Amino acid sequence: MCKKYEEFHYPITSLPIAKGIVFSKKQCPQSQAEMAEMEKIPYRNLIGCLAFLASRTRPDIAYATNIFSQYQQEPGMAHWQGLLKLLGYVKYTQSLKLNISNLKELKLIAYSDADYANNKNDRTSMGGQIIFLGKVPIEWRSFKQKAIALSTLEAEFVALTEAAKELVWISRILNVKNQSLSHRI
Repeated sequence: MCKKYEEFHYPITSLPIAKGIVFSKKQCPQSQAEMAEMEKIPYRNLIGCLAFLASRTRPDIAYATNIFSQYQQEPGMAHWQGLLKLLGYVKYTQSLKLNISNLKELKLIAYSDADYANNKNDRTSMGGQIIFLGKVPIEWRSFKQKAIALSTLEAEFVALTEAAKELVWISRILNVKNQSLSHRI
């Protein structure tokens, strides 16, 4: 995938998205010339490639991929530059991999987090979760919350609820497969 986009000279970076950088609709094309320029850029194609990686093997890029996917309709040059930096991060970290060969105990552990009203376009919050089986991440996602939270606590609770629902679902699958967990959920 990185070879496919070499012509765009993406920078190699050590972070999927730089801290403090906020993307918004204000960075979408404002003129016909900007729109015409962005139509030549394979923004949606690269988003699709990165989304595939994020959902299968790269939990570390899920949040950034979700952020950039929100601008697929009208991406601006700032969004494209951020997306190229994300691709540079993927190249920089291409040796990272998930290793399930050391799975010794069936213990489910979940983490969730939210950022309260961080989306400057509509004040929605982002949620995220990662679930481990032992020390191996087996499920992760980053998502835009559907309703506007009225507090940090509410945004965190929505993210936690989503993680808990996923935990129950995974534990039921393990029980069907006769794999007993080493603890209760």
